[in-house]
Amino acid sequence: MKKIIVLLGGSKVGKTTTIENVYETLLQKGAVELKAKKTIWGTKSDFEVLLDYKKLKVAFFSGCGRRNLLEAAIERYKNKSDIFVCSLNNKFQNIGMSWLSASDSIFKIEKKSKTDADNDRATKEIINLI
Repeated sequence: MKKIIVLLGGSKVGKTTTIENVYETLLQKGAVELKAKKTIWGTKSDFEVLLDYKKLKVAFFSGCGRRNLLEAAIERYKNKSDIFVCSLNNKFQNIGMSWLSASDSIFKIEKKSKTDADNDRATKEIINLI
């Protein structure tokens, strides 16, 4: 995996909404699902999916509030994706060594509020990193 992009923020600031916006934007720009989008943890909004976008494999994993679940997702996608995009509650940001061994580069983007402007800003930052 070349990059891990982490959207960090507190509870209910729109991290999953932003990750969904990035996913939808890439689909509009021609991305194709390699692994179908599926909801996770029995929620309506949290999801994981693997896309082919401009010859890059981009994995998404949203709504992570647990360190062990995120570490498992990183392990699952590290040999299947070039870029791993995830959201993480900032109280869990010290994940551990799996981050270092899974990626050449880790990028952290702070999600500060649930406003449309902050969602748009974070969406653009993630897309620019992809």
